[in-house]
Amino acid sequence: SSDLCANLISNLLIAERRRIAAQLNRGGTLVLAGILKSEFREVQAAFEMLGLKPLSSKTEKGWRSGSFRLV
Repeated sequence: SSDLCANLISNLLIAERRRIAAQLNRGGTLVLAGILKSEFREVQAAFEMLGLKPLSSKTEKGWRSGSFRLV
């Protein structure tokens, strides 16, 4: 897939990060949502280790979402 969205809790996103990232083609965009603001940095770091580059992020009422590109 060239684009993917995952609205899951942080520990599941981190545990399944390799399976999630494997669904992306190079240049594809991943949108992660449903993440507590306080847990977002840990999720972001886990996906950056797999070669995903942060594109943008939004915080609303204690929740944070972000988009990443597989480079």
